[in-house]
Amino acid sequence: LISSPSEVQPLADEINRLLDAQEKALSRARSRATDLAHGLKTPLQVLSADIRTLRKKGESDLADEIEKSASAIRRHVERELARARLAPGVSGDAACLVREVASGVVAVVKRTPRGRQLSFVIDAAEDFIAPVDEGDLSEILGNLVENATRFASSAVHVSASASAGEVIIKVVDDGPGIPEAALHAALVRGVQLDSKGGGNGLGLAIVSDIVEAYGGRLEMANANSGLAVTIHLPRHG
Repeated sequence: LISSPSEVQPLADEINRLLDAQEKALSRARSRATDLAHGLKTPLQVLSADIRTLRKKGESDLADEIEKSASAIRRHVERELARARLAPGVSGDAACLVREVASGVVAVVKRTPRGRQLSFVIDAAEDFIAPVDEGDLSEILGNLVENATRFASSAVHVSASASAGEVIIKVVDDGPGIPEAALHAALVRGVQLDSKGGGNGLGLAIVSDIVEAYGGRLEMANANSGLAVTIHLPRHG
């Protein structure tokens, strides 16, 4: 028997839908790789210049340590670019411990001059798991905690909970917040809402891309004091 066009059409529509979804995933991955390369290009150039200066001054040991860190950053960039070239999707089996990842992010931020002036609270059970790759969650929290640190008056709060079939991760600061009219603009790639510098306007857009890749969503709202950024991720099973 030969199938009629009306019988074949649903299959064709489904194939087209899958191809469209794959193309969007590829575009999102390429944008992430471009953002990453753009954001790290200048800092790496500065580090290379500093390394040369230190060697000229005879401080080879310090130069070696900095070069080791710079090499690690370059490897990370190369890994992300490779992932983009392979048109990655996300695995339904991805999972990681939120508190462990958040603690690592906070430990790094607390070593910065601004981070040393603030207190950080992580409200998540030791065994609380989020359905996201560890590297992706580290990038999500890294961007959100860095932004919160830039604006906070005294504290940054990171929390994780589960509700109605989803995992909720929230980062809240006690700073001035964002004007309501500017909340949407904060998610636009390349837009900077502050004049303090230290950013490239890519952080929240990158976070939004990653979250959407996992079928989740990002919400921003002014809290009683400061800004609250909430990530909703669907739970597996």
